[in-house]
Amino acid sequence: MNSQLQRKYNNVVPDDFEYLGVLGKGGYGIVVEVLKKSTGVQYAMKIQSKQLLTDSLQSDVWRACLEVQVAATCKHPFIVELFYAFQTSSLAVIVMSSNNGRDLEQMLNFGGCFTNEHAVFYGAEICSALNYLHKKNLVYRDLKAANVIVNADGHIQLIDFGAVADLGGKVLGKYQQLNSLLTIA
Repeated sequence: MNSQLQRKYNNVVPDDFEYLGVLGKGGYGIVVEVLKKSTGVQYAMKIQSKQLLTDSLQSDVWRACLEVQVAATCKHPFIVELFYAFQTSSLAVIVMSSNNGRDLEQMLNFGGCFTNEHAVFYGAEICSALNYLHKKNLVYRDLKAANVIVNADGHIQLIDFGAVADLGGKVLGKYQQLNSLLTIA
């Protein structure tokens, strides 16, 4: 199955995209808005430094691999969709659906508290996404406002799957034995 996923998700290179702007920054890299030149479709591209991943105290290479495998396995309206995953000599890159929205943390910081109706609505969608993951024996262990994006249509999407746990061992296998889409050298 891994070779099928590689053929599906690894069929692009960095030059296939036009970089539009930074959406956010994290410990290992940045997320940028990109436009695929051949189609005109916008995506969010997570660009992680392989050097930072391998130099971290616990060598967090497996997190990048894990994130790709979880996203490739999940198809749910409230979970970000994976379109491409590839690497260069120095970068691990994940290309996901672009939400054209803000995360809940930004919304709370700049807009104040949610109305009860909005809080219940977002909560229900988060619960739906978590229930979907739990049915796959996956536990999303990084639920925080910054990892919940509200798209232009007003619906949420969970992002950042680097801390997911696979309780059944069927989707991800053991971290140490990942035969990954992103084999990071």
